[in-house]
Amino acid sequence: MMTKLNIAQELSSLLKDPEKSKEGEINGYPYRAKIGITHYDDHIQKQYEGIVGSSLNNFCQKVSIPFHRNNFGLIIEFKKQASLQIHDLNMMMNNEFQEIVQMFGPLIMRNIILDDIGEENEHKAIFSDLNFHRDRGFGLPRQYSLYYRSPNDPDHALPRKSSTVFITNIVAYLQYLQEHDHKYKMNLDNHYNLFKPLYQITDASLRLLKEKLPADLISKISSLKDHEALHKMEFLNNLGKSIRMSDMEKYSSVLLKSFTSKDEKIAPLIGKIILEQDWSAPKNNGEIVIIDNQEIFHASHYRNGRGYRIRVRYLYP
Repeated sequence: MMTKLNIAQELSSLLKDPEKSKEGEINGYPYRAKIGITHYDDHIQKQYEGIVGSSLNNFCQKVSIPFHRNNFGLIIEFKKQASLQIHDLNMMMNNEFQEIVQMFGPLIMRNIILDDIGEENEHKAIFSDLNFHRDRGFGLPRQYSLYYRSPNDPDHALPRKSSTVFITNIVAYLQYLQEHDHKYKMNLDNHYNLFKPLYQITDASLRLLKEKLPADLISKISSLKDHEALHKMEFLNNLGKSIRMSDMEKYSSVLLKSFTSKDEKIAPLIGKIILEQDWSAPKNNGEIVIIDNQEIFHASHYRNGRGYRIRVRYLYP
């Protein structure tokens, strides 16, 4: 039998005053907790007003995507390393953690270690850069995903180069519409490539390239100046129509670095409509995230590179 922790009700007080943090104790481990993103629904309304109109709630009803979050995510930092039983041998989740995830969305815990229970049912994974997806389709059991940076894993000793980012179903849907000229889809997909950097040729990039590329190549590239910004592969494919394959292979890294990369597309949205777990706790510090795949899409964000693979467990509610 799992230990009763009596924490869900205590943490629920944060919903009444989301701007404040809360301190307390869980099973003898002192903690500080705070909401990940406050006024989440307002941020979504503002970001996608051109699509949703004056009412996000009405839009969600129209497209049959449930949404009910004023705030998004809960972050708990323990003041000393905590060891809590989150699930049992059968990968059945502790009801209180399930209640917290339902209440807040993604649950992030730092300075924590898992026991060995269920270790044989875990695997290591790293997700594609900004490829938002679900681990578990709606028809599969074990709908909760647990991601774990283990202090006992030598690969996990240092902070990770890439982060993990989380969005709700409605944000995935709206961002897709925004990137595809508001062309409506009837059903929610299980994968979305979103917030990708965009590339285009500008006068500034051509000036940089003149120092690095042959003149005949510059002349060919110039014909594509001021074309619309494109995702990386579309951009390279477009470039490939004007440049020989051998030149593409030789100069592709120079070309991508020189052209305008609009990767600021995602940066201003982190902390507003995107919740980020950056896996940046100090050396040998355990970190855990738990999500409900029925509500949340997630992806890696290669901020400083790819980084190591995170441990993953799937839990029954």
